[in-house]
Amino acid sequence: MSERENRISSPIPARGIASQTFNPEKAPARRSFFTLIELLVVIAIIAILAGMLLPALGRVREMGNSTSCKNSIRQIALMHIQYTDVFNGFFCPASNPNPPYEQWDACWDNGDYTKPGLLSEALSAAGNASESKVFECPTIRTAPGVVFTVGNAPPFSGYGYNHLLTYSKKAPGWSPSPVRPLQISKVKRPSNCLILTDSIYFQSENELAPTSFIYYPSSGEGGYTDFRHGKNTTNAAFVDGHAEERKDFKAHSGSGGYKDRVGYIGSDDSLYDPFGNATVE
Repeated sequence: MSERENRISSPIPARGIASQTFNPEKAPARRSFFTLIELLVVIAIIAILAGMLLPALGRVREMGNSTSCKNSIRQIALMHIQYTDVFNGFFCPASNPNPPYEQWDACWDNGDYTKPGLLSEALSAAGNASESKVFECPTIRTAPGVVFTVGNAPPFSGYGYNHLLTYSKKAPGWSPSPVRPLQISKVKRPSNCLILTDSIYFQSENELAPTSFIYYPSSGEGGYTDFRHGKNTTNAAFVDGHAEERKDFKAHSGSGGYKDRVGYIGSDDSLYDPFGNATVE
């Protein structure tokens, strides 16, 4: 065989690493762990994302609570209107000053407020008042500064009924006000007269508690409207049955904190007074 034929018939060795015999013991080990720096970078990214998402989730949750609150307050307003249909046009009394101290939303019975109030009792809307979640704002238990004290208010409260719909005006020193049974037909501007708002009063200097009543701005007294929802808004329901968010805030004039949140709707009494007066006389 010639030298040329011998070169052609002989195998040509492959070039590079393919020509070498593979030895798995000499293969480089694969990395199966994070370095400390990589781990810290991942943690930092997660923290940044959480910081961006959590406030947004909180806003979405509060928007849901506010919507739920507005639906509840409208439902209660419609119950009040239904009461006027049943009782010759008269509004449900705000409270009964005599034992067993019935309020519109619950009955004070040995300090536990578990019996239905005047509104529920009249419309058979609640067997056990403490189970009537429609009367509780879903935000009030998480609102800053709010405490619940048994004996001062129903355990589910947070909506205040307009004092002027059943009383003529607030008497000084928290003494009983003159009762004024009022018919719904006498309300001058039903779409601009409040039935209910988110409500609160001062348990102490910087401690808030639920209340079942709201008073008008010129009284200078609580219960107050509580602007506890996102961006300092409150939910309000009116005599014509509609409910809406309100931001026309007036700070309370008394002592106590939370002046940026607790006060009244509007600068005068006109939304509270069923006769549309700027100041209750």
